[in-house]
Amino acid sequence: MSAVLELRRGSQDILEMMDVLQLLVRADHVRHTDTVQAMFVDLGEMVNRHFALEEGTLFRNLLVHDDEDVKQVARRFLDGKRELKKFFKAYLHRWCEHGMSEDDCEEFIVETDRVFAMLRRWVNDMEARIYPLAEEAA
Repeated sequence: MSAVLELRRGSQDILEMMDVLQLLVRADHVRHTDTVQAMFVDLGEMVNRHFALEEGTLFRNLLVHDDEDVKQVARRFLDGKRELKKFFKAYLHRWCEHGMSEDDCEEFIVETDRVFAMLRRWVNDMEARIYPLAEEAA
């Protein structure tokens, strides 16, 4: 299986997990369960593996490409990715490692929506720009 195909499948898995979690965090009776907590841990691991695969395959190849425009696009994406990784790591640390009280629920939901929107934009941008660029450059 090509790296792009593997990454596309991984992106879809991440999107599906986020869809499920966005529903669950709004359900008072399940939000604080060990099952939901484990799903957030799984999501964190999925995203981190996905980012590592992107960096180790696609971006590594694009950054050494002969075409300077390809290199510049890859650098811009990696710069944006650093910020996304920072926000995602802070989110996981705050909410998944330390948990929350009932008073924090609304803030947790708002922050979950914000971080998930950032991840969705990343996936959409990768689908629109980097995956086609990587397939073209191969």
